[in-house]
Amino acid sequence: MAHRISVKAIARTPQPAGVEKGRADLAAILRELGAGEVVALDMRGIRLVDSSWAREVIGTLVAEEPRGSVFYLDGVEFPVVAENVDAALFRGGHAILARTADGSHQVLGRPPSAEALEVLKVIERDREVTARSVCSAIGGLASTACNNRLKDLLSARLVVRQESNLPGGGREFMYRALN
Repeated sequence: MAHRISVKAIARTPQPAGVEKGRADLAAILRELGAGEVVALDMRGIRLVDSSWAREVIGTLVAEEPRGSVFYLDGVEFPVVAENVDAALFRGGHAILARTADGSHQVLGRPPSAEALEVLKVIERDREVTARSVCSAIGGLASTACNNRLKDLLSARLVVRQESNLPGGGREFMYRALN
């Protein structure tokens, strides 16, 4: 389960804006972080963010991965919020998964390839997958291609991976959706 941080509670406004405000809000978020967590930045109640604030807060969190944490946006209610986060991350060459209030998802910023996004859809649907199950779900996909797409999603921090040992020896990786 993800650690939830309410952006509205941190920002104390439904419309956080500006570099200085972004730096202050980033510092407050960093104080709440543990190590290696999946963190849901709860955007409920946020009606607008400007691209400066998005770059300072979300861009920094995604680019620097503080304490090994992985971030996603949850409860994005207003398209203008997604649009400004998308612009800020795209310029920085980063991506973040965003869930809207209705539970659908989109990748904001610089997304991975269309093929990797196809794999992301399988992970979002099934919540937890192995490379073998993804290959089976897509059909006709070579295991090498499947593994490459999973690595791309992992590198973009759009999924998390956990290693387990198989009873007969060897290891297997489970890829999980972020929430």
